[in-house]
Amino acid sequence: MKKITNKGLKNLAEAFKNLVSLQNIALSFTGCAKITDIKVLNQCFKSLPSLKSLELMFNYCNEITDEGINHISEWPTSLQSLNLNFDSCQQITDQGLDNIIKGLQKNTFIKNLALSFNECQGITHLGFEKFTSEGLTDLISLQVMTLSFKKCETVGDKVLQCLSQNLKRLALLQELNLDFAQCKRITKKGLLFLEGGIKNLTVLKSISLNFKGCNLLIIDELKNLKEAFQKLYPHTKIAILDG
Repeated sequence: MKKITNKGLKNLAEAFKNLVSLQNIALSFTGCAKITDIKVLNQCFKSLPSLKSLELMFNYCNEITDEGINHISEWPTSLQSLNLNFDSCQQITDQGLDNIIKGLQKNTFIKNLALSFNECQGITHLGFEKFTSEGLTDLISLQVMTLSFKKCETVGDKVLQCLSQNLKRLALLQELNLDFAQCKRITKKGLLFLEGGIKNLTVLKSISLNFKGCNLLIIDELKNLKEAFQKLYPHTKIAILDG
């Protein structure tokens, strides 16, 4: 797949246009350094009115820009599951994240959301804060959420605070997976914000939190967090990674 170019991507998009009954798409372009123009996928998605599940892996596609994200953020309203991976896409900035926010605000019936921005150093704390405060506001049908911010140097307590304030809107959420590994600005204050937000989720069946490499946290603080959740959710699967 690493040899795919813009021309190949365009041909692929054209082929999908005729599959009007298609309900699921899963494509991996991992490491395709020659892909620079992903807007050709936009018309492809618009022509699939029955599409329910979309998975796009663009990790290590270093030429993808905010403009490209803007074009692929116009998903059909039929979409129920969305999985996007932009790990190490260094040209993505706050504007790219804002484009994803706008897309999510138009698709309020998504039930399963997975977004990964690991090592996206072009996104500032303001971008992440806006995403966690505005991007999740209208997803009232959400049941499973996975967010990954591993090695994002700008992620700190404020991001967790914004996220926590919006978790209470996700009344149907059953599974929560958050990866903050090596986000070295997170402190005990951020944990307290997160604890307060998760406590508002009454139907949770699974919680997975990753704080490995968060040097400002100590093991006892994470242990206390896990114990608090175990008391609150005695029948819920809880995993908190540290170290």
